[in-house]
Amino acid sequence: MRKIFFLFVLFLTGCSMTQDRNQAEYFKDFQTQLLALSQRVEVLESKIQRDMGLKSSVYDRVDKLEEKMRDTDDTLTKLKSHPLFEGLDTVKLQPAPSSTVITIKPSEVEKLEKQATKAQVEEVKQAERVKDDAVLKAKVGEATVVRTNPAVLYNQGYEMYLSGKYAQAITIFREFLQNFPNDSLADNAQYWIGECYYSQKMFDRAITEFKKTENYPDGNKVPDAYLKIYYSYNELGKKDEANQWKKLLLEKFGNSEAAKKVK
Repeated sequence: MRKIFFLFVLFLTGCSMTQDRNQAEYFKDFQTQLLALSQRVEVLESKIQRDMGLKSSVYDRVDKLEEKMRDTDDTLTKLKSHPLFEGLDTVKLQPAPSSTVITIKPSEVEKLEKQATKAQVEEVKQAERVKDDAVLKAKVGEATVVRTNPAVLYNQGYEMYLSGKYAQAITIFREFLQNFPNDSLADNAQYWIGECYYSQKMFDRAITEFKKTENYPDGNKVPDAYLKIYYSYNELGKKDEANQWKKLLLEKFGNSEAAKKVK
């Protein structure tokens, strides 16, 4: 009987040891799997952070490129409208009401020069020069037409201004003042030169041109020029100078429409 009991105890002890060993091995396997899973999570997190960093870097580069492109476009626009280049643009001439005004485009002259001999081109040019109402001067890259109708020239300059082609407008108005300094529209032409610079926010140049309207005391643009000088000095942050011109406007032209805008 005792022998049987002893064997039973040994059996239970062996089963307990086997169960403990199985649990230990299971727990060990679980730890190994948990460690491997943790390592995979770390690898995935690292990859995600790297991908996010690359995307962020790409987005930053795209934003910088777009900004540079906008800056380049702005720079090109400013260069095209800068006064230094105003003489390089070809002035487009519209048909004048009188048939005596001769208009020949530079491209047509160049085409003639390519297709005809030098003697033939000279004959064409000479034939145009004998016209009483127009003188044509053709050169490579530019064309200058001197006309005898000041209203036509002035209107072309004003249309250029309204179209935002300020460099061309300045060129035409300066040509007008050179050819017709005593015309009744001379003060207007001088004033619109100032407006061309003002529209481009070139306030120092605008002030210089607006002040030149004083050379035409019989004209009607001096009050408007004084007003724009006042505005220009304000834009430049020069309040004292601005107030001086405001005071001058009110003293000399207190009843003008320009003066009413600053009262």
